[in-house]
Amino acid sequence: MKFTATLAIHEMLCLHCSILCNQHCYFSDKQSEHIAGYIGRVTITAAFFMADYS
Repeated sequence: MKFTATLAIHEMLCLHCSILCNQHCYFSDKQSEHIAGYIGRVTITAAFFMADYS
């Protein structure tokens, strides 16, 4: 279960980043902050799953 949750989170992160990277011409500080916040939430979520199922 730990592996499945981690893989799902990784896929969500990759999808999210690829969408933003396709719009790199319109990149702004606000989008940079958004990515940093999203990565932070994913890291916290991954830590929760790992602690919960390890």
